[in-house]
Amino acid sequence: MEPNSEINTELPSVNPLEAFFEKNWKTLSCVILALIIILGFVFFSKALKQTKLQEDGEELVSASLSNDSPITKLDKISKDKEKTKIGGNALLLLANKHLENNPPDLDGAKTALTKFASSFTDSPLYYDGLFALATLHEELGNNKKAAELYKKINAPENSASPASAIRLADLLYKEGKYNDASEAYVNAGITSSFASVFSEIARSKLSSTEEKIALTENPPPSPEPEPKAEEPTPKAEEPTPKAEEPAPKAEEPAPKAEEPAPKAEEPAPKAEEPVSE
Repeated sequence: MEPNSEINTELPSVNPLEAFFEKNWKTLSCVILALIIILGFVFFSKALKQTKLQEDGEELVSASLSNDSPITKLDKISKDKEKTKIGGNALLLLANKHLENNPPDLDGAKTALTKFASSFTDSPLYYDGLFALATLHEELGNNKKAAELYKKINAPENSASPASAIRLADLLYKEGKYNDASEAYVNAGITSSFASVFSEIARSKLSSTEEKIALTENPPPSPEPEPKAEEPTPKAEEPTPKAEEPAPKAEEPAPKAEEPAPKAEEPAPKAEEPVSE
């Protein structure tokens, strides 16, 4: 057999994907370059954002540590960064500064914490701020509002949950609701993984509460009254001392001697006798 003298000059067949790349390589290159530029811009913007956050954080710390009107500075930051995490943190620090005043400005702290609780529900520190607001209401005597907030804090899992449950139990105890307080101590932090930190406190308070409940439901018998001591015989009254006699009246002075009677008038001269003729 004679060898085949023809030479195969055809290129090996390519799959459709390779054919697509070969045909559209310029377009693909442009797309890839565009993606690189976009990603670079995103990372650059993120870096700038991180830098801005760092600057804002430094400003916040500086205002908090300042000895020159820190409350004014923190209040300004909370308004300038109203819808940012920095603004929310500024409100928490502002409330703390109000409480550090001498005397503490409870109303100022309440205003800052109320604004934080209503505007920053998505903040990682939301429940901590809510707990601070609840304790402030309790301090101001608003026990009903404080109990409402404590219950709200204790529902989800968060770091403030066990402390909130204990404060709620303390509040119920002070109001004389011992059974409710006992239940609250039992449930202190039950929904939170942080409960172990407060378990010892809860156990101690629970023990005291159970003792109080036992004494309330089964009070000890009242002690018998002690015999009344005999009253001493009244001492005979001493006679009333005789009133002192009045001092003798001073002698009246002797009457003044009568003045001598006026001298009798001399008799009138005798009338002349008539001359006889």
